[in-house]
Amino acid sequence: IQHATIAGRNAHFLSESLNRAKLLLEFSHAAAHSRDLEHALYSTVQFIVHKFKINNMFIYSFGKQARYFDLPEPALLAEQRVIAHLRDSKSTLFIQNAASDFLLQGIKDLDTVPKCIIGIPLLSAREAIGHTILYSDHPIPIEGISEVLYEFVSVLSRLAEYAKVQHSAVTDTLTGLNNRSELVKKTDDLLKDLSSRNEPISVLMIDADNFKKYNDTNGHPAGDKLL
Repeated sequence: IQHATIAGRNAHFLSESLNRAKLLLEFSHAAAHSRDLEHALYSTVQFIVHKFKINNMFIYSFGKQARYFDLPEPALLAEQRVIAHLRDSKSTLFIQNAASDFLLQGIKDLDTVPKCIIGIPLLSAREAIGHTILYSDHPIPIEGISEVLYEFVSVLSRLAEYAKVQHSAVTDTLTGLNNRSELVKKTDDLLKDLSSRNEPISVLMIDADNFKKYNDTNGHPAGDKLL
């Protein structure tokens, strides 16, 4: 009996591990073609909503966001309160019945809001990098979704780092403006586009007179600030 019990536990553990590996593999395929943060957010929303059969989902990270479909006003008000809680506590929030939950008191027409709402902070190295809100009329399979979100955070971190590298490659670090190579590229593209449509072309050049004298008189830090 003892051997049979151990074998049963091992089989259950193996089955769970295989299911988890299969789930993450499916998500990896879904997110593999994400070219940027916005595409990754959209792909993740689509995957989770369809895979776990929930009503709706909102996700925000690094200044970008994605939603499965628009919410009615009562749900948007509820969402704002959930987000405020997540920002303050950085902990997952479970709402089992939106119509009676104390956090949502005072919001009218909560009967139009899905019954279950879960707010989950997205954390990387213990730092909040975003949040996601899940909506469903039925209990939400939080374990499976948490596995996907954990993998998603890794995808986000890689894309954010790539975006920084891409930005720094075409940006002047002092002013935050495009550097010379990006200026040339964008100007060429713009000229080609305007020429193909026979649109007028204007160029404005601004020059700072005596800037070297200003630098020499006030110092390079002052010149940098002026730029």
